[in-house]
Amino acid sequence: MADTKKVFNSLFLCAIKLLRVYPIIGELPVTSIDTGLVLEVLQQPVDTPKGKAPFWNSKAETAGRVRGRMVCLAQQQMHLVIIA
Repeated sequence: MADTKKVFNSLFLCAIKLLRVYPIIGELPVTSIDTGLVLEVLQQPVDTPKGKAPFWNSKAETAGRVRGRMVCLAQQQMHLVIIA
């Protein structure tokens, strides 16, 4: 089980670096990540063909996956849900 958890955490860290999460959350401990930080990630402006738009609105599917991964990690690490 420990190896599976390490692999999951490594993959998650790779994904969040690519999905604009790392610049906001960085290497904070999971216990420090709250709803406000999750919302900051999802609401950050990203480039679109029409200019800047919030991540959640412009890339809804990707943002939903990021949110889901963050919640999954929180549940695994702390056994609670960040956002319902």
